[in-house]
Amino acid sequence: MNWKDEPATEDQLGHLRRLGYEPEGPITRGEAAQIIGDFDAGSASRIPFRENKLSEITTFSALHFRLTVENAKLALAALAGRENQSCRHAFETALAERQEFWADTCSDADKMHLVSMQVLALYKKHGCRFSVPTPEQVQAILDTLDAALPLWDRDHPELFYQTLELNFPDLLRHQHHS
Repeated sequence: MNWKDEPATEDQLGHLRRLGYEPEGPITRGEAAQIIGDFDAGSASRIPFRENKLSEITTFSALHFRLTVENAKLALAALAGRENQSCRHAFETALAERQEFWADTCSDADKMHLVSMQVLALYKKHGCRFSVPTPEQVQAILDTLDAALPLWDRDHPELFYQTLELNFPDLLRHQHHS
């Protein structure tokens, strides 16, 4: 048996989790190495190092952004009409970051804003088929899926792309066959 076909090692899986990527099922050593390599290639060209040498690689996932939006929405609701500018700003920022996360999954690696393992994995598996949707298009999909299925973004992120294709077929990239 080729080493690439063996199950991913605990070290590989731990590395992937620290980078914010949780495989949907069992993966091989070769697949794990490829995902880590893709992430390293994307992050090396995209992520600068600060003076303290800490990388700005994000470990954020789709669920993180959804929960941030929901928490900001709850904070606004708790004010019961006594709107606070900082709460409103926190909500709008959380909403924009969530939209950007999903738009990035349809962006080429060198154009991504929020580089994370999950963004790169979703791009490779699903998003590469699409042109980048507008924030309004992304929000329309998020609103539909959030209302229909709790935790879809954690358990079934592929639904974003299925819904995107159904509602915005013009975003499908045309495949040229030679």
